[in-house]
Amino acid sequence: MTKEMKNRQKRIDELVQRGKEGDAAALEKLASTYRPLLLSLVKKTTWSSTDWEDTLQEAHLALIQAVHSYDPEKGVYFPVYLKSQVFYHLMARVRREKAPALSLDTPMGDPEEGGTLADTLEDDTPPALSTLIEAEEYAELHRRLETLPKRQRQIITDRYFRGLSPGEIASRLGLARKTVENLHSRAIKNLRRRF
Repeated sequence: MTKEMKNRQKRIDELVQRGKEGDAAALEKLASTYRPLLLSLVKKTTWSSTDWEDTLQEAHLALIQAVHSYDPEKGVYFPVYLKSQVFYHLMARVRREKAPALSLDTPMGDPEEGGTLADTLEDDTPPALSTLIEAEEYAELHRRLETLPKRQRQIITDRYFRGLSPGEIASRLGLARKTVENLHSRAIKNLRRRF
């Protein structure tokens, strides 16, 4: 690494540290420095011109979150970390918007009968039998989880039993978010193969 690159990295790390401490000027400087990167990511993840401004604001929020979660001790250059964090944040937004929320009060079937989606979701299984089946499935799932490698098992447990997000799991385990997502995918594939 050249001396100029080291100096640039040092300046960026100083701005990030000041941003973590609440220095608004440092955050503005980082936003201005990385605006081309943010614009590029917004263009990649936004298909509608009406969403463009909202998505750019989301990108700026992701930049602030990245500043607060960045750890220079892990040896990752801030722009690389920032790019991945903003990209995954924006893609999560796209996924949320793609899946429209359905109300249980959504009309279903014949309008004269007045049925709703909630009416179609009734469970006819007797409560005791339903509870027994759930307990057996839960026990089987735990047996299958025990066959996973320790790290994959830990990620699945944190994600589905403790309700942690991939970002929270990454922080808890000291891993990159992408690593957690890859391990999660592998664990799910392993569980599907075994089930």
